[in-house]
Amino acid sequence: LRPGESTSFEIVFLPRHLGFVEDTLTIHSSFGAYEYKVMGTGISNPFRLRPLKGARIPINATYSPSISMYNPYNTTLQILEVYSSGGYLHLELPNGLPEGNETIWEIRPFETKQIAK
Repeated sequence: LRPGESTSFEIVFLPRHLGFVEDTLTIHSSFGAYEYKVMGTGISNPFRLRPLKGARIPINATYSPSISMYNPYNTTLQILEVYSSGGYLHLELPNGLPEGNETIWEIRPFETKQIAK
């Protein structure tokens, strides 16, 4: 940034457990490090999605966990998009095909359905 300029950015909170979480965000700059206290509260996920964490995968191995989602509503839930923010993760449709129609991501009321792998 030039002198006197400012910027903004988003912080994404991805809690690993329920309840209060507190930590420190450190921003490193050419003038030193700045610390900011951040906090949030982890709440239960109504869609029953679980983080993919703790897997130990050998080099050149494939890990294909099923990603399922629950529909807590009394009407059909239509998923519009599923994506990864990391370049190291490749997502596939549940049927393994390169393309699918809308029904592949329709989840009936109170149903759990595989949405990706």
